[in-house]
Amino acid sequence: MKQLLLLFFMVTLGLSAKGQMPKRYIIGRSGCSVSLYCDPGKAEENSTPDSSIIYTAECTAGDVTWDVICVRLSAPAPGLTTAAQVLEQYLDHLRSSYGIVKADGYTRDLQLHKDPKMPGIRDQWLDKDNNIMKIHGWTNGRYVAVLIASSLKPLPEAKVKAFADSFTFPAK
Repeated sequence: MKQLLLLFFMVTLGLSAKGQMPKRYIIGRSGCSVSLYCDPGKAEENSTPDSSIIYTAECTAGDVTWDVICVRLSAPAPGLTTAAQVLEQYLDHLRSSYGIVKADGYTRDLQLHKDPKMPGIRDQWLDKDNNIMKIHGWTNGRYVAVLIASSLKPLPEAKVKAFADSFTFPAK
């Protein structure tokens, strides 16, 4: 009986640990991919007035909601400085549309996968409903990506970092 009980607990622990392992998902037809702790289902696809295509996906695991926004720009930015400015303008737009009441301030000069051709920005926001939001934005000049982890409770730092660092842009 004890052996059967021990086997049951080992299987249960194995299944619950498996639920915490991230899995790689491609975001719609964007070619962007990211590792998530839950299945985002089918991504939404919309276009902007300038013909850029926005792909969005979201899922919730436990107390944390994971959002991914991948924007294929209608025209590539003419340089990385301009691309970083486009990313910052997009984050400013999101701050307004999400009803952000407090922001720590942008940390710039990040590089995705230590690649200087993929600049990034990080911030932490608090919205009107008291959701804590950790934001990571990346660009390669052809795409702008924003990854958001949010929760009413403190966010798991290691998971947020793994989520942000797992993002990849599509191959050329």
